[in-house]
Amino acid sequence: MIQDKSLECKICFKTYSRSWTLKRHMEVHTGESIRDNKFQCDICGKSFEKKYRLVNHVRSHNGEITYEEKKYKFKCGVCGKLQRGKRESEDHMRVHTGERPFQCDLCHLSFKQMNHLRRHNRVHTGDLSHKGGPIKCDVCGKLVHGKRELEDHMRVHTGERPFQCDLCPLSFKQMSHFKRHNLVHTGDIAHQENAMQCSICGRHFHNATS
Repeated sequence: MIQDKSLECKICFKTYSRSWTLKRHMEVHTGESIRDNKFQCDICGKSFEKKYRLVNHVRSHNGEITYEEKKYKFKCGVCGKLQRGKRESEDHMRVHTGERPFQCDLCHLSFKQMNHLRRHNRVHTGDLSHKGGPIKCDVCGKLVHGKRELEDHMRVHTGERPFQCDLCPLSFKQMSHFKRHNLVHTGDIAHQENAMQCSICGRHFHNATS
């Protein structure tokens, strides 16, 4: 018995004799499996594995409050992200405003959230319980190893230069840079590999920009 192929795909115009074969064919276009997602929306055709997800989805078409909107009471007026509480909503808004109300009393770095400031304070107190793993900078996210390396890195953000040369006005962010600079005054740099000599005054430097 030859069956009439009256069911047509609206995308590629292939025809099928059974509705389930057409639905299975639609997986090629939608990327969704009807075998996994059994509950389909009659409005947009999107399917879901669980019935409650379909019910919640249909509410969005009807303009009703969805399950997510009931669970998360605060909705961002800028990007639409949902938040559970008022404080969480206020923290999120600083992503858009750029406000940093929480300032460190010791180095004057500021943060968008209080928990970021508390975590940053461990740099000054020495309470860095990272269990041997890398420590993340709260400002730029860079990973460093150990308290001393983190302190050196933080000066990139604070601009602090605690290592002052006694012989010239230059100051440095790191002790290693300060020690290397002192070789210019002591003359020891001339014996180092790759040292560059000025053709005018005869002094030696680490690089051409010194």
